[in-house]
Amino acid sequence: MRCLRFFLLLLLECVPLASAVRAQAPQQFLKQFGTAEGLPQPFIYALHQDRAGYLWIGTGEGLVRFDGTTFQAFTTKEGLAENFVTQLAEDPKTGQLWVGHYQGGRSHSKGAGFSAAPKTARGPFRAQSGLPIPDSSQLGAFKRRYHPALASGTAISCLLRDQEGTFWIGTSGQGLWRLVDAHVTLFPSATRLTALGGTGRQVLAGTATGKLLRVYQQKGRLAWSPALSVIPGSITSLLPLLSSNRVVVGTDAIGVWQQTFPREQHSVALAPASDALTKTSSFPPDLHVTTLARDAAQALWIGTIGEGVFRVTKDETQHYTTASGLLQNDVYAILPDHQGRVWFATHGTGLAVLEKGRFTVHRLVPGGIDATTLAEDAAGRVWLARKATDYFATRIISFGNSQPPIVVLPATTAMAWFQHREAC
Repeated sequence: MRCLRFFLLLLLECVPLASAVRAQAPQQFLKQFGTAEGLPQPFIYALHQDRAGYLWIGTGEGLVRFDGTTFQAFTTKEGLAENFVTQLAEDPKTGQLWVGHYQGGRSHSKGAGFSAAPKTARGPFRAQSGLPIPDSSQLGAFKRRYHPALASGTAISCLLRDQEGTFWIGTSGQGLWRLVDAHVTLFPSATRLTALGGTGRQVLAGTATGKLLRVYQQKGRLAWSPALSVIPGSITSLLPLLSSNRVVVGTDAIGVWQQTFPREQHSVALAPASDALTKTSSFPPDLHVTTLARDAAQALWIGTIGEGVFRVTKDETQHYTTASGLLQNDVYAILPDHQGRVWFATHGTGLAVLEKGRFTVHRLVPGGIDATTLAEDAAGRVWLARKATDYFATRIISFGNSQPPIVVLPATTAMAWFQHREAC
């Protein structure tokens, strides 16, 4: 399956955004571990994760095991041949941890401690003395791709990506660093962003106070223009229609609005020259819109609270409710897929799928689920994010042609995903 990378916007409610363009510095989910966190020594020369998930850290003053909370040190008192650790590896057959030392000796795990290994003993690596040579190719590729925001002057000595995709960075004197979700960049917002839509240059954001903004990157920072338009209510969803230079705006209980942009607009700071946001009169004036989507036939789909779904074309407007086959009239996500089906996610029920004019219902689990987001991957599988009991916790369910057709994966952590960047 293709790997998707996204920019991540954390929607914070802070002070109102001033009219001038502001650039917010990006942040990474990066944490440093030093003596204050319990790491006994800041010079790290080797990293390894064992089968049980423990992180082993080779330092100049002993071997350290990290369980995610506490650091436990092992030295010659626990059976190591010497304290200076330069190599770590696991025997693939026995799971035994082998330790290489600065003076050329080796140790291996034995029960709850360690034992010095004879020179003739076979192990996963050969004994060698001196400091290990950092893998410049691996470290260079890591730096170029993820640009870790380490402290100035930090020298990386070793790197490990664990079973969950987290990067552990060993340094010469700056301790251990952990980079979680390296493919994600956090851009703190100085206003409460409530909706995002578009790609590339045409990325727009809506706010709780009804402002429509243009979002872009400026010298590696997130920035946005002064308000392009303002409406008297909270913006809940945005759908830029690039082919017609329009943007459709969904709101919290004040209906559907539209705005037309000029054909050529390369400056992100300029306001639209065509017209202001105008309310669409063909829908109820107090409509609460939750989501907007467009299918291959260019039809507009509008999900709502209490009013089901609307499908809008140039010629007609169709209205789907529970009377038509929806599970309920509160719809939180709509996905037109590449097979011509349209998926609808609801809370407390499950999924409804419209195909060739007929609805099919998937409740998935007894009592239904609270579905919040839908997406389709390159293989045509549909993915569902479910808000669970923990904040931001989700459960992902895949629908495809494989057996079994429904696959439930463990809960994971998620926030608001924004903009497909690349596939890998």
